[in-house]
Amino acid sequence: MTESPPSVPDPRLSAGAARLALRYDGAFAPEAVQRLLDDSYRLLAELTDQPK
Repeated sequence: MTESPPSVPDPRLSAGAARLALRYDGAFAPEAVQRLLDDSYRLLAELTDQPK
């Protein structure tokens, strides 16, 4: 089973991922940057969904 690349829910996040991938070219693959942003976005969404 092949894993599909994470989707970015907002065009600004996609642009940010592209800028970070260029900035850290050679240190991190673009997919790693995309996955980091996707995980961060998901965790933030989970935190904001919790009752107070």
